Amino acid sequence: YNFLKLSKVRFVLNTKVTGFEKNTDRITSVITPNENILADIIIIANGSWMPETAKLLGIQTLLQPGKGYSFNYNHLTKNLTYPSILVDNRVATTPYGSRLRVGGTMELSGHDNKILPKRIAAIHQAFNLYYPSMQLPPPQPENVWFGYRPVTPDGLPYIGKHRACSNILFAGGHAMLGVTAAPGTGKLISEIIKGQKTSIDITRFSPERFG
Repeated sequence: YNFLKLSKVRFVLNTKVTGFEKNTDRITSVITPNENILADIIIIANGSWMPETAKLLGIQTLLQPGKGYSFNYNHLTKNLTYPSILVDNRVATTPYGSRLRVGGTMELSGHDNKILPKRIAAIHQAFNLYYPSMQLPPPQPENVWFGYRPVTPDGLPYIGKHRACSNILFAGGHAMLGVTAAPGTGKLISEIIKGQKTSIDITRFSPERFG
């Protein structure tokens, strides 16, 4: 609470953006069902839902969700020591003490909340192929989940301004590297807002490159 108060940050959770108020080439506020939130700068950084938000501004963004499946094993008496990537089968393993997360696949099916058993079975079979001595059983349904990776046509993220509005920036589309690239993307966005020269050339990340 003290941190939020000192930094003047206000989180508005579980709130849908329904539109934007605009004055010439600048956005003046974000429209929500409960209030209009005044803003000097807008950063669209909502992952695979970026196209839906950009569409409210009349901006077409080529990006789609790539569903990835994961499941966890808890309380393992014998676990992996290091994370690994099973390259041939596109599966990743991450041990956390006595817990193990196994994940993979890239399903391009939109924002579909269905879990396909055949994809879970393929990940499980791949794991046992690489680690036959562990012989882990199929995961329980309650330990299976999925997430949406924001995928662009060329695999590169959208970072930077868009000429449609002078005070809008995009930051997203990192596919499977969102957490890894977040600090660098945040630094670049900060430099843009401050009017500084960016640490690297961001031309290839332009939100307008397919326009």
